[in-house]
Amino acid sequence: CEQDPCCPAWETPVLNAAYNYSARPQTKCSWDLYVDASFVYWQPIQENMELALSNSLSGTEINGSMVNMAFDYKPGFKIAMGGYFDYDNWDLSAEYTWFHSNQSKNTENLTGGVLLSTWQHPFAAGSFTKLTEKWNLKVDLADVDLGRWQYVGKNFTIRPNIGARGAWIRQDVSVIGMVSTLNTSNITVKSHSWGLGAKTGVDTNWMIGSGFRVIGNAEADLLFTNYTGLSYRSLLPFTPANDIFIKQKSVYAVKPHLDLELGLGWSTYLDCNNWYLDFAATYEFQVFFDQNMFRHFNDDQMTASSRLPNGNLYLQGLTLTAKLEY
Repeated sequence: CEQDPCCPAWETPVLNAAYNYSARPQTKCSWDLYVDASFVYWQPIQENMELALSNSLSGTEINGSMVNMAFDYKPGFKIAMGGYFDYDNWDLSAEYTWFHSNQSKNTENLTGGVLLSTWQHPFAAGSFTKLTEKWNLKVDLADVDLGRWQYVGKNFTIRPNIGARGAWIRQDVSVIGMVSTLNTSNITVKSHSWGLGAKTGVDTNWMIGSGFRVIGNAEADLLFTNYTGLSYRSLLPFTPANDIFIKQKSVYAVKPHLDLELGLGWSTYLDCNNWYLDFAATYEFQVFFDQNMFRHFNDDQMTASSRLPNGNLYLQGLTLTAKLEY
């Protein structure tokens, strides 16, 4: 049909090719490499780690409160290195995280009361006047990821990334029970695992001027996890016939892990733009879901009756980072 001269046809718009401009630092005579190191001061917290029920009564009646495990902040570190590619300004980075800690909790019975251990097998006596729990945690993480820093606006940069993560988590718990001054129970529980999987994340910088910025980062990963060593040992010095040792190997699972980070940063060029120096202070929150695989036993008749508490493992605390690009 003929075109109405009063209503001309819309012209097809012309679309110009465009992309998000690279936000990587621009140093002179660059080797396109960077290194960074971080000091971390984190608090490890794990659910379902209570030591005992403190019962104010010594008979069969229960009137008391739970004794929680103590969780203190401990130091650790991260080290990383990476480099930029000419191909669309992508960058590849590798990072190692070391965090090992020892935690402990001591408790004594109330006057006229007793302590009922949450770790003791029901087959053995579970009433004490003093209990000590020690928790040794070792977390080692290795990450490799591929990303690209880019501008999304004049003062907002973003780095989407994908990669892989390896996690080695070893936990050992020791619980010592005493009646008066006699050591009547020694319990050791172990949970050792490694995990490997895919990760994805996004790092963001919100520029506020004079080299300062607000930092917001988020990562998520799914790890194929192999619990290579799970064991429970209960030694009773005065009744060795009631000693217990149970072990389990090769328990497989796929478990999620989340990492969120918020803080402030400052950066500057040095020596006429030959070097780029960056500092950051962030507070970090991590959660390893269902990491508590310490088995608890329920029945003194059906001695294998047990449960896994499947509590989450949390890491939270301060991370201070210095980064050099050249």
